[in-house]
Order: sequence, then structure tokens, then C-alpha cells
Amino acid sequence: MPSISHYSMIFRNKNEEASASCKEGDFQRGVDLYSELIAENEKNQALFVNRAMAYHHLGNYEMALQDAKRAAEISPRYAKAYYRQGVALKELESYADALVALSRGMCLDGSDDMLTAFKDVAFHENSPVANIENIIYKVEQVESYEFMIMAVAGQQLFTVGYEKAARDVLENALLLTSHDLNFKCNVLSTLASVSWKLKDYQKAIIFMQEDLQLRTHLGDKWGECQAHGNLGNAFYSVNEFHKALDHHRKQNILAKERMNLNPHDIVEIDKAKKLYSESFNNLGSVYNAMHCYQDAINCYNKSIEVLDNFNDALGKARVFGRLGCLHSAIGEQEEALKYHNKHLSIVISLRTSLERNSTPGKMDSQNLAIDTLAEIAEANTNIGDTYLIIRDISSSMTHYTEVLLAGDQLKDNKIMARGYNLLGKCCRVKGSLDHAIELFENSSSIAENTGNKEMWAEAMCEIGITYQQQGEFSKAYSYFLEDFNNGDEYRALGCLGLLHVEMREYEEAFKYFSQQFRLCSPNSGNSWEVYNNLTAICRKLGDIDTAEQYAVNQFSVSGNCCERLLKACQQMTELYNSQRKYAAALDFLTTKLNKPLCRHSDDADCILKVSLKYLIANVYFLIGRFKKTLIHCKDIQRLQTEKYPSVLAQSYMLSGRALLNLGSKRLACSYYERSYIISHSLLDVEGQFEALGWLADAEEATDSIKEALNYRNQQLKIGLDYTRLKLQADAHVAIGNLYRCDNNFSKALHHYKEERNILRRMGDRISESFTLSRMGELCFLQKQYNNCVSIFTEQLSLCSDYITKSHALYNLGHVNFEENKFEEALQYFEEQIAVLNSIPHKNYIIQAEEGRISRFIGECHEAMGRNSLAIQCYETSIKYANANEFPLDEYRATMKLTQLYLKQMNYKLAIGLLDRMKEIVDVLKDDDIKFDVDVLHSQILLNIHDYRRAVQKLNELLSELQLNEGEAICKVTVLLADAYLGLQDFENAVGKYKSAIRTAKEHNLHQEQISACIKLARILQMRGDLVEAITMCRNAHDLAKRENDTLGSFEALYEQGICFQQDDQHKKALSIFEEQLKSVNNVCSLKKAELRYRIGLCYNAMRKVDNAQQNFLQAINVAHTHLNKSSMNAARLSFNNLIVMQYEKGKIGEMFNLCEKYRSLQLRFALMESGISKETLDDKCQFSPVTHVMCTSFVERFDAIVLHYTLVESRLFAFLFKKRENIKCQCVDISQEDFQSINKNFSSIDLLVGFARETLGVEINDALIPQCGISSETESDIDEHHRYRYPQFSPVSKDYSPLERLYRIFLFSLEAELFGNISQDSNNTRLIISIPSLLWLVPFTALECPVNNYLHQLYQLSCCVSLNTLFQKQKLCSSPPFVLYGDAQTADSLGAEIPQFNDITRDFIKESLRENECLHFSSNIQCKGLEVNDGFISPNDIITNGLRTSLISLFPQNDLSHALIEVSIAFLAAGAKAVLFSQWRFSTDLINHLYAGLGQGLTLAAALQRASLILRNMQRPKRDWTGLSILGDGNITLSVRPLAPLFKAICKLLAAPTQEAVKYLNSIIGIAISRETFVVETLVLEERMQNCTGWPDLLTVLGFTFQPSIRSKPALITFIKTCDFNSKLSLTKKVLNALSPIDRHGLQNLGFLCADTSLLFSLRRCMTSAESLLPSSEFTKLGCEKFLREFESEFTHRSSSSVFVKFKRNQTKFIEYSLAINELASLAELSESYTPTSLHSPINVETLNSEASSLDSYFNAPHIKTPSSMPSQLVPSERSAFSRVLPISVRENILSSSQHEFPNF
Repeated sequence: MPSISHYSMIFRNKNEEASASCKEGDFQRGVDLYSELIAENEKNQALFVNRAMAYHHLGNYEMALQDAKRAAEISPRYAKAYYRQGVALKELESYADALVALSRGMCLDGSDDMLTAFKDVAFHENSPVANIENIIYKVEQVESYEFMIMAVAGQQLFTVGYEKAARDVLENALLLTSHDLNFKCNVLSTLASVSWKLKDYQKAIIFMQEDLQLRTHLGDKWGECQAHGNLGNAFYSVNEFHKALDHHRKQNILAKERMNLNPHDIVEIDKAKKLYSESFNNLGSVYNAMHCYQDAINCYNKSIEVLDNFNDALGKARVFGRLGCLHSAIGEQEEALKYHNKHLSIVISLRTSLERNSTPGKMDSQNLAIDTLAEIAEANTNIGDTYLIIRDISSSMTHYTEVLLAGDQLKDNKIMARGYNLLGKCCRVKGSLDHAIELFENSSSIAENTGNKEMWAEAMCEIGITYQQQGEFSKAYSYFLEDFNNGDEYRALGCLGLLHVEMREYEEAFKYFSQQFRLCSPNSGNSWEVYNNLTAICRKLGDIDTAEQYAVNQFSVSGNCCERLLKACQQMTELYNSQRKYAAALDFLTTKLNKPLCRHSDDADCILKVSLKYLIANVYFLIGRFKKTLIHCKDIQRLQTEKYPSVLAQSYMLSGRALLNLGSKRLACSYYERSYIISHSLLDVEGQFEALGWLADAEEATDSIKEALNYRNQQLKIGLDYTRLKLQADAHVAIGNLYRCDNNFSKALHHYKEERNILRRMGDRISESFTLSRMGELCFLQKQYNNCVSIFTEQLSLCSDYITKSHALYNLGHVNFEENKFEEALQYFEEQIAVLNSIPHKNYIIQAEEGRISRFIGECHEAMGRNSLAIQCYETSIKYANANEFPLDEYRATMKLTQLYLKQMNYKLAIGLLDRMKEIVDVLKDDDIKFDVDVLHSQILLNIHDYRRAVQKLNELLSELQLNEGEAICKVTVLLADAYLGLQDFENAVGKYKSAIRTAKEHNLHQEQISACIKLARILQMRGDLVEAITMCRNAHDLAKRENDTLGSFEALYEQGICFQQDDQHKKALSIFEEQLKSVNNVCSLKKAELRYRIGLCYNAMRKVDNAQQNFLQAINVAHTHLNKSSMNAARLSFNNLIVMQYEKGKIGEMFNLCEKYRSLQLRFALMESGISKETLDDKCQFSPVTHVMCTSFVERFDAIVLHYTLVESRLFAFLFKKRENIKCQCVDISQEDFQSINKNFSSIDLLVGFARETLGVEINDALIPQCGISSETESDIDEHHRYRYPQFSPVSKDYSPLERLYRIFLFSLEAELFGNISQDSNNTRLIISIPSLLWLVPFTALECPVNNYLHQLYQLSCCVSLNTLFQKQKLCSSPPFVLYGDAQTADSLGAEIPQFNDITRDFIKESLRENECLHFSSNIQCKGLEVNDGFISPNDIITNGLRTSLISLFPQNDLSHALIEVSIAFLAAGAKAVLFSQWRFSTDLINHLYAGLGQGLTLAAALQRASLILRNMQRPKRDWTGLSILGDGNITLSVRPLAPLFKAICKLLAAPTQEAVKYLNSIIGIAISRETFVVETLVLEERMQNCTGWPDLLTVLGFTFQPSIRSKPALITFIKTCDFNSKLSLTKKVLNALSPIDRHGLQNLGFLCADTSLLFSLRRCMTSAESLLPSSEFTKLGCEKFLREFESEFTHRSSSSVFVKFKRNQTKFIEYSLAINELASLAELSESYTPTSLHSPINVETLNSEASSLDSYFNAPHIKTPSSMPSQLVPSERSAFSRVLPISVRENILSSSQHEFPNF
């Protein structure tokens, strides 16, 4: 392998070869060789320098420069690299950069070659510093020659504009030694100037400070004085005003000393006086910046005194100019003009004197003449600015023209450019924007020609501002960018931000303002403007907290400046107003009003107070206190407001608005006219435009459209005259809106298009999107929906911010809703909600908008039949509206929710919401809203069939209406007709409908006329007057067609088809329905299923059975695809017809298949009603119909009886499946026989179930039983269950009780087939009843069969919502169950765990459902429409996440039965095997006995049968043993582990044990075993337990109850013995006996072992067997070896799989540990491998009594007891979440008893 020295030799040879090649002139070969060397060593700087030399000789200077830079990067102190850079840059004619590089090289290498190269560059004829050659020639013999030449070159570079190069050269010069300290001071001064020019202010200050120190060291008092002045100005510029004051004061002191030092030296004194005066001027400027205006004025006056003594008239004139600017800044324009005129008069007199006494050729005179002419220009500028502020445009232009003339006389392009600039500003204020742009362009061209970048950039900025005023936003943007790239970044960023604000792009504006803020000091004067902009933009973005911070900072930097203080107050007020904190705004403004803010000037303080009064008046206007507004406006107008005309104009405008709201149009218009006159005199274009707008609004409010158009056209003329595109666009909008109000849509559209063209020219995409919205609304009003969609889609494409995008999505949703495309509308509204939710800072307006969209989403859900989702959305909308105090939005959402409750017949909730709406009416005081609420009240009365009161209410409403209120009269008349129809007063009903039709016709209310015609046609149908009904339908259809009302036309034609159908004209009806079916997708997709059903009826009537069946099936398929209420109704009717058709044909199997299909569809619809989307149902739902073949096979296989019920109108079909028998079907007519007197709107069985529940002592649950429709006389007849009382009506037959009647309906006709099975088979038979949800509450358990038996006694009874549940293939879980909110006895029966309350979250429940075999819910069941916490589970959660387990038990502690139905269906649909739920609330004894049976291995149905029989034989009330129902497969069993909680509790006890605690617990358990009851104070036990944990869990598992302290009684731990706990107490006693001798350390070791049961079992085998072998896998576990060494054990590896352990078995310690481990392992085995006992014999009371003792194993069955054997007081309370609660009276008896002793050691 080659050595390192070998490579070094190769490298050296190649380097020498390259060098030789270059010496020989073969530079290309040199380049190649050096490139090869560089490839091998890229970190060798010499190689790069040598290759740069070769490139240089080849003329490749770019590559030479690149190599030289690379060499400098590798070694920054390598001088040759900089030399090579310098000579290469020279050849590239970059002389300034060459000087920088060579100056750096001279610092590192002072060779002659480097100096020569520097001189060659500096003296080159094209070098920017070539003229220094003569200067350098004179100082060649100076000692520090290199320093001098570099310093002079650097100063010259700065002079000619190469600031960066000058800075680098001068800094390098300072690195050299200089013996001339005075010259070094000059270099430092120049460096300070250069750094300042480059905006590196901190570095400039450092150089100035070094300059000051050096001059102080040299004793240069003049230089020191000047340095203090420079530093003061520097600190002033960076807003460090206190430091600036310090330096200027020192300058003042030094100048004063120099004045008195040598009184005979006139030149010295003059110089000192000049510096002394200058220091006062500087101090005045600093005080002015600090808003200490009086101090500033004093300093300026002292400067004037000095200048008077000095006879410096020109200096004095300049000070007068400064005083004028100060007074102008604080709002004292008259004082400002006085000082500016003094300034001008002095310089003019000087100018005149010089012209008179001038000496030709004298330089001083010429210079003074130039200075005076420049000062004339300055004075005229200041005077023009002041006149411009007070809007004296002509005077302002006169003085600006003088500036231009002065510049022309001086031939000073800078002054001329400034003159054009000022004239342009003047023209812009005047409104001559085009002329202003010309003047600004003149200014920019002059500045560009003279190379004045600053002036050119300023002109660019002014042109941009002018274009922005014109509305040419894109042009303005480009000019602002020019300013940003070439001029003042700070100014350009502010302009760009304001441009984006005007374009309503607030986020972009915030970015620019934030960048601007970073460029200024937080406490500077400039920062005020940035704070102002940031406050406004954060408020618009909704970030109120940040806006408030900026507003506070804005106040802090406002000082005493009137204008700034006023703007800050205005910003703070707008912040309060934006949050609707009007009281806070008034308090803030009142405080400011009563406190003098501008102490320097009474005049300024007065204008501030006037403006504050205006702000107060505006706040009062916002809160609707218009009289207060007028009072404050009059106060403003009484003051000397002629000095403040702009405030006066605003007050007049606000007065007009207040008067207009108070109904005084004439006075309002007079105030608007005054405001217009003042604005016109001020040339305030925006003010004139606004005043005309308010005048137009006043005329529009009184329907004077013509006069309003006149004012709007004047607005348009103003926009055109002043070329303001924004004003033109606003005027076109206003004119278009007026035409739209006048129904002149074509002209409105024309003006909207004109507006859009202007906005396109402006580049304002946001405003253009709103214009498109208006154009779309026009199309919407004309029902041109296709055009609407295209326009709104285009609007959406233009949107770039949250608000406009939200608006566009709303428009698209709204138009799709109107077209009945509810799914599409819902998607748009939900997307809009997502957009609003993505807004980072949402204010109350955004939140209110979310509420409105929630209402629209609710309307979509309601239209699609998803009523539960609609209710949730409406409630959300109400919540948002209420929280944000928007009563109108709350009213609208409440109205929608009330109407939906009416549809659902939930009248009590509807009436409750009606009361809330009446409260809102009182707040809004709106007659229209009050009318709508009264109409709704009448509708409620109609719905509850209180027709008489409805007629009375409607007649009252009708009498209050005016004749011109046609729409309202029509609505009330139609309702009145409906009321008469309810009273069966057909004559009056027909008369009112006809009256409504006439009214609608008179007022051109076409939709109302169509609706009334259709309703009248329906009455005529009922009366059998089909000819007239058909005529009315035709009239309605023709009218709808003329008005382009497709939906009305569709409805009229549909009713006409029904009339033909009733008139047996089935062919005509069929042609109508089939024609409608073709267009149904475009008109009303919800009618598709109904049309299929109607077509089926027609074919059926025409005896075309196959066609009829086909259409009925298609109606069902449509309902399956579009789940909604209308489709479901059509599907129900279609199923009914199909079932009856199959029944008549005798096809029982097909009939059953149809019933199961219908059941499946019903369940899907019920789940969708509970809030689950159709997509989720399609994807997750496991319901599928079962065929009769499958059912027959199931019956044969599982020895069961299946009884399937289907409710078809007034018929109840019962399908009976029995073993070895064919399917049988019975039809029971339930309505004619039993309920002839009941209203047809009732569900008869539901009513009967309700009365049956009442006989059981159970309250009727309104949520499960549909609302009734029998009329009542008063609203007070509504009971607490939202139902109406009917004391005069009894639906129960005299011969039978409700339970007996239910038996006769469901089982009487099946007695022979059903009960004949009992005698044939000695074993009990499973009876599975499949019932629709309407029949869920039929208490089959309580139905008494023949021979005084109950159905549950004869059969193992379970129910199914669908037979599909029996056929699900579900893998059962093996984990133990647990209880949610269950009591201790229930948990103990299952061997279950009770999770802590804080752990029960929705995610926890989801995970548990995946892992456990059984879940018992005592709560955590969500009602739809309720706001609940995260722990609650809902149907949507269940279906979406596929939550399932073998058994779900639902026992809510509150009355949530309506939620149980939805949750039960959802669990079954998700794949659960069975759901056990309570039909009503009852004693928990039934639950506990049921779980005891499950724990013994019984099936679910058998366990329920056994538990019911136990309670029945205890003579408990019937409701206590009939309240449980099984839904699903009742044949499931559970593999429970009842001792698992006990083992876990002991493990927890051993986690932190003490020997004393174990012994004490052992004694307590011993006492509990020996006594029936036991009590100990909790405090006593806690003291004994010390720091031991886990003992409360152990006692809880063993049946002890923790009682809290009540009524000053101590907290107790109680125990009442039952057989359930005998075995557990004995087991625990054995374990604790074994643990008692072991010390704390040993107990902790045992606790460690218990955490790993496999290790525990292995140790037991090892310690008890003779071989003492331990598996290696167990031996290597952490802590095992350490534990074994406790017994001085020895270990030997017998093999790779086992270890031999040699114990000292005679040790006491070994014996104690061995016994403890044996007991713990035994308990662990029992907790894990429990085999449940099963009962094979028939279950009845006798066998249970005889077998009770045999079942008393480790898990005991509860014995049959008499009612007296168990005190009712000790029944576990349903209120307790974790334990049984002992009643207070029992606790007091126990405490007072002397037989209970406390264990003591």
C-alpha cells in the first residue's frame, strides 16, 4: 500500500510542474494541473490563488475572481487572496470593489506590491476616486502613508455615492496604525456618516462615540462640541430622546463656554454663538418629538434671542419656520401661519437687501442669495402645507407655485421636484386626480434625471396613493413596490398595507403593517401610525386582545398631540363597539371628556372634546338611543364648530340618521343637506358622497324611489367628475339596488354589470365577488336557478378570504335548497361552517353567522326527514344567537324548531318555545314578528285540535289587519279555513279557502293562491265533489305554470291525479303520475317514492298486478336509497299493499320476507333519525332482512318458537314458526273491535300500552308513545308528560283490563298453536318475539296466559327488533365485563370492575366495548338534542365506530327510555348479540338476581326467567319483575370471573402494605364473618391503616359500605352479611392469615410477584414440589432471583429451560412465604379459571329452592327469601354510582346500638 510520503511527493512534483508551466507562459497547462491538485485537496488556499493567477494571465478574470474568493473563504487572513481579487476586479472595471479587496490585503500584508496595486486602481482614469492622486502626491512622505491613502480613498468613495465600499475601505484603514489622530477623527466622523446613510444606526453611533472620545482626549473642544451635537441628532433619529437631550445639553454648555472664553476673538465668538443657537434648536426638536411642546417653544425662543444678538436674520427665520411647524402639528394652524409668514417675510427682506447691495463676483453674497432663495421655497412649502390642512386650496396652490418658481430661479432640480410634488398633493385634495398624476410624474422625471432616488421614490409613492384614490389598485400596487425597492421601505409598507385594507384583504395588510412595525422603534413618533393601523386591522380580523394591546401602545405614544389622541380614542371606542361593550365605550369617552388631554392649547383641547362628544353621540346611536344622540349632536353644533367644520358636518349627518329613525324624514333631510354643504365647501368628496347617500336612503325609506334615484345619480356624477372609481362603483350598486326594489331587474342588472367592470379595472376581487352575489340574487328572484349556480360558482372562484368564500358557499347552498337539492345544499352549508371554523380569531359576528348556517343546515336535514339532526342544528343556532345577543336570529331558529316540534306532535316543547318567542317579540318590538308568532300560536292550537280557540284567535288577528296587508290576510284566512275544517264545518272552510283565493288574486300573491287552491281541492275530495276539485287543481296548475312555479305546478298536478284516482279514472291518473315521474328529479325528488306508490295503486285497480307489484317494489327501493319521512311513508303503504296481496294469494313465505325487509328499512330509518348519516348506515349497519327459510332452519336447529309481528294499518299479522311445522300466519283486526270511539289519528296499541303501564304503577313515558290528537279546551290540560288529559274518555273495555286486552290482541288467536307445545315437551322452550319498535313497550312478561300462568313462566322469553340479530356471526370477547355507574352488588355478581368516574370518557367506553364481553350502563346514554359531556355514548358513536360486545345492559338512572330505543337499535346494528334494557324504573333486585343467574352460567333468557320468578314468588309488585326486556339472542351465556376483583384488591393492598394493617384487616374480616352486621368508624380504620393503600377497594369487594358524615355524625364503614359474600370473606380470611406473619418488606415482595401470575404459579410449584425446578424464563424475570435469595437459596442450571433451586425448607421464613404464595396463587387461579355452573332441568320455583344449596360455591346464588327476610331500607340506591347507600335512619339506629364493638389491638 503506498505511504503518505509517496502521495506527498506526487503532490509536490505536480505543484512544481504547474508553477514551471506558468513561468514558461503555458498558463492553460497550469490551470489544468492546479485543477487536478484542487480536486485532490479542496482546502488548500494557495492552489486556488495560483490558479487565479493563471486564469488572470489567460484573461479569464471571472474565474480568477471566483478562485480568489474561494481562497479567502478557506483562509480569511491570506493576503494574496485579496490581492488576486483586487487585480481581477480592476480588469473587470469594478474599481470600488477592487479597492475594498486591496485595502483588506494591505491590512494583512504591508508589502509594496499590495500598495502599488491599490494605487494603480485608485489612480486609474476610470476609477471613482481618480481625483485623489494630487492629494496623495502631497503626503507621500507622511509616516502613515498607507493609512492616509486608504482614508482619503474611502472618503472620496463616500462623496461619489459608493457607501458600502467606502465603509469597508475606511474600516480597513482604521486597522492600520495612524500617527495623525486628528485625521483619524475625520475618518471616524466619515464612517459615522456612511453608516448612517446605510441605515446602520447603531454602528454609526459607535463611530460617533469613538470620535467624541478621541476629540476629548486631544482636547479639541470645538470638535467635542460638534461631536455632542452629532450624537444628539443620532439618538434623536433612533428615538432615544433622553440620550439625545443629554448630548445636546452638553453641546449647549460647551458652546456657551467657548462664547465666554475669548471675548476679543470675533470669529471664535461667532462660531460659538452659531453652535449655541444650534443646540437650542436641537433641544427644541427633541422636546417636540417627546410632545413636550412648551419646552420646545421655550428652546426655540431662546435660540431666537441668541440669533438676535448674533444678528443672524436667516437663522432666526429658520427658527420661526420650526415654530410654525410645531404649532401646525398640535393643531394650531393660525399660530402656525403667523410664524411661517414671519419666516417668509424675513427671507424676502434679506433677498431684497442682497439684490440691492450685491457686489458682483463676491462669493459670500452669492451663497447668501442662494440660501435665502432656498429658504423662500421652504417657507412657501410650510405655508402651503398649513393652508392645505385647513382646506384653503387656492392659497395652498399659490404658495406651492412660489416653491416651483424658487427652484427654477435656483436651477435646483430637487426644489423643483418638490414643488411639483406639492402641487400634485394639492390637486389630489382638490379632486383633480389626473392632473395630480401629471404633476407627480413631472416630479419623478426631474428626480430621475438628476439621480435623486429618494425624491423619485417619493413621487412614485404619491402616484400610487393617487391611483389608489382613483380605484386603480393594481397600478397603485406597482408604484408602491417601486417605492419599496428604491426608496423608503417604511413608507412603502404602510401604503401597501392601507391598499390591502381598502381591498379588504386584511391578512395581507396585517403582514405589511407587521413588517413596517419591525422597521420602527416601539416608542417613536412613527410607531403611532403603525399602532393605529395594526389596531384597526386586528379588530377587522377579530383578534380583539391583540388589537387592545396595540391601542394601549397607541395611546402611550400619542403624547399631547390632539390629532393622535383623537384617533387613539376613536380606535379604542371602535374596539368596544365591535365587542358590543357600549357601556364601557361610554365610560371611556366620558372619562376622557372630563379630563384635559391637550394641556398645551385650549384650542386643541376644545376640538378634542368636540370630537369626543361626537363619538359619544355615535355610541348612543348604535344602541338605539336616538334622542340622546340628538342631544350630544346639538351640543357639538352649539360650540364654536365653525373652527372645526369637518366635525360639524359629521354631527349633522348623525343627527339626520337619528331623526330618520325617530320618523322625522323632513328634519333628517335638512340635516343631511347641511352636511353636504359643509363637505362641498371643504372639497370633501367622500363627505359629499355620503351625505347624498343618506338623502337617498331617507327617500327610499318612504318609498320615494324617483327622488332616491336622483340623489344616487348625483353620487354617480361625483364619482365621474372626480374620477373616483370606488365612488362610481358604490353609486352603481346603490342605483342597482333601487331598481331591484322597484322590480326593474334589467336596469338593476345593467348597473351591477357596470359596477363589476369598474371593480375589474380596480383589481378589487373581493368587491367583485359581492357584485356577482348581487347579480346571482337577481337571477334567484327571477327563479333562473341555473344562471344563479353559474354566477355563484364564479363568485366562489374569485374568493380569497374567509368571509367572501363563506358568502359564496352560502349563496350556492341557498339556491340548491330552493331547487330542493338538499344534499348539495347541505354540503355547501357544511363547507361554509368549516370555513368559518378555520378563522383564527372569531368575533361575535362570525359566531352569529355560524349560528345562522346551523339553522340552514337544520332546514336541510328537516327537508330530508332527519328530524333529530335538524333539532340539534336549530338548538345550536339558538345557542349561538343567545350567546351573541342576536334576538332576531334566535327568533328565526326558535320558529323553525317550534314548527318541527309541531310536526313531531311534541306540543309541550312547542308551547314552551312559543313563550320564549313572545319574550323575543317584546325585545324586538316588531309588529311583523309579533304577527308571525300569533300565527304560530294559532297553528299550535290547530295541531292540538283546539279548533274553537284557534278560530277565536285567528278572527282576532284578521280583524287587526289592514286591507293592504294582502299576504297576511291570505295566510290567516287559510288557517281559519283549516280550523273550520277541524270543526267539520265544511261550508265555512270552503268559504274561507275561496276568500283566501280571492285575496291572493287581488294582491298578486300567486304562491298563496296556488296553495289555497290545492287545499280547497283536498276538501272537495273529502266531500266527494271531485269535478270541482279537479277544476281547482287545474286552475292552480295553470297559474303555477304561468308564474314559472315548478313546485306548485307539480303539487297541483299531483293532487289532480289523486282526484282522478278517487274518481276511478285510473288511466288519467296513471298518465299524470307517469309524466310527473319523468321530471321528478328536477322538481321534487322526495316525491319519487310517493309517485311509484300511486302508480302501483293505479295498476292494482286496473288488475295489472305484476305492474302494481313492480312499482310498489320500486317505491321501496327509492325509500332505501333516499331515507326520509315522505319516502318512508310511501314505502310503508307499498309494503302494506304488497303484504296484503301476498296474504290474499296465500303466499305466507313471501309475505314474511316482505315483512322482514320492511323491518330492516324501518330500523335504518330510525337510526338515521337518531343522527346517523346514510353513508355511515350503508357502510357500518349490519341489519339485513331474514328469509322465512332461514327462520325455519333456525327453529329446527335451536328448538325455539319464533313469533313475528307486523303491523299493517289496522291489521296485526302474526307469523308463527314451530319445530316440525310449517309457518303459520294469523291476522288480527285491532282497530274496529276495540277502539271504535278513538280518533283515527291515534295509534290504538300505543294508547293501550300506556294504560297497561299505568295499571302496573309505571308512569307513561311520553317519548315512547306518540302524542295524541284529541282536542282539549285549555292549555292547562297539558300534563307533565306533554300529553293531553282526557277524563271523559276511557279506551279500556268493560270486560277486560288493559293487560288482558293486550293478551287478546297478541296471543288469544294463537293459544292453540302456541300453548299446545307445553304438554308435548317437558323442557321449557325458547320463545322469540320479533316486534316493530312501536310495540317494544308491550310488557309481554306481564301478560297472563290461560291456567293462571305468565308468558315468561312458560317460556324463556326474548324479543328481537329484527330476526337478523339471531343470525349474526359474532366472535365473543373473553375479557371480563365491567359496569358503568353500576352499584357494587351488580359489579360483584358479574365479577366486574367499576371504573372511576373521571376515567369514563367516550374513548374509554369505545375501547371497553371492543375488549369486554358485557357492559352494564347505569348512565352514559345520550339523548338526542342534549348537550352532554364526553363520557356519554350516542347512536352515532356506536354505528360509526362499530362498537359491539356480546351483551349490552342499559339501565339509566334517569328516564331516558327514548334514548334506549335508539341506542339499542344502534348496538344491534353494529353487531351486538343482545341488548337488555329496562322498560321503566324499578328495584335493582331484579337486575341483581339476573346477573347472579348469568354468573352461574345460565343463558340470558333463562337468567331473566329465573329472576322474574324469584321476585314474583316473593310477592313483589308486578312492575318489579316485568320491567326487563331482551332484544336479540336470549340464548347467549357469559364466561364471567367473579373472584377477579377480589384478587386485584389484594394485589393493590400489597402494593404499599404494612404488617399492622394486614393484621387489623384480618381481625375486621373475622368479626364480619361471625356477625350479621358490623360497623366501624372510618377515622378509626384510617388511623390503623397508616399509609397502607388498597384497603378501601378490598372492603368494597367484600360488601362493606362507606357512609359519609351526615348531621355531625362520624363517617362509617358498615357491613350487613348476605350469602353473596360468605365465600369471599372466607377466602380473604385465609389469605390474610397467611400474610399476617410476614413483615413489610416481604409483603412488598409478594405484591411484586402478584403482578405476574405466571411467576406466582411457577414459584408455588417450585416451593411445594420435591424437585424445586423453576423455568428459566421465570427465573430471569426482574426481581425473581433477588426474592429467592431471601431464603438463602442456591441455584443450579439443570438445562437451558430450567433452574434447580435448593431451599432451606426448615426455615420459618420459608414456611411463611410458602404458605402465603400458595394462598395467593390459589386465589389467582379461582379468579381466572372459574367454570360456571349450568342448569339443565326446567326452571321453576321448586327446583330453585331445592338446588339453592348446591349452587352455593365460590359464587353463591341468592336464596329465595320472603319479603320480611330482607329489609327494604337496605336496597341499593339507584343514585349511588359506586356503592350501596345506607339510609340515614338505619345508620342512626346502628350508631345508637350497644351491640356493635370496634376491634382493638
